[in-house]
Parts: sequence; structure tokens; C-alpha cells
Amino acid sequence: MMWILFLLFIFSCNKKEEKVLTYQEVKALFKERGCTNCHDMRRNLVGPPFVSIAQRYKNNKDAEKILFKSLKDGSCNKWVNDCMPKQNLDKKEAKAMIRWILNLEP
Repeated sequence: MMWILFLLFIFSCNKKEEKVLTYQEVKALFKERGCTNCHDMRRNLVGPPFVSIAQRYKNNKDAEKILFKSLKDGSCNKWVNDCMPKQNLDKKEAKAMIRWILNLEP
């Protein structure tokens, strides 16, 4: 009986490792979720280019939190007179996309 309890304890402590999305998978998410309808890598469209976002938040220690809040709640007037509606992304996808943007080089 003690062994069974011990094994149950050991297995309950093991956390499943989250699958880390690859660069290509994250890039595909931008298209699937419609982000590329308003954002380009380097050109201004409706929203700012991804490289401009990376540049703006490059040295901001709260960049991930700020960008996650913008995705979750939407944002207006951060980039001239544009508004981004709130996005319906799961947390894992949103964080992967934000990290992808923040790692871009201008």
C-alpha cells in the first residue's frame, strides 16, 4: 500500500512540459490569427510594423506584460490614431507571439 501512495505522489509531482512553439509555428500564428491583415514586418499598414514594436519595447522590462495587455484588452492611440481590438488568443500563443516580436532586430 505504501508503494502505491509513493508512486502516486511521484507521478503527481511531475509537470508536463509545455511544447515550445518553433519560429515557423509562431510566424504562421500571425497569419492564422489575422495579425498580418494590419501588421507587416517592416511597412506601416493599419498598425505599426513588427520591427517598430520590437524597437519601441526593446529596453522595457515590462514589455511582455504591456503587449499582453494590449492583445487581451485591445489598445488605442499608442501609434498615432490607430486602435487594435482585443484579440482572442490563448495565453501560450500570445506569449509566444510577443516573444517573437521582441526578438526581432530592426
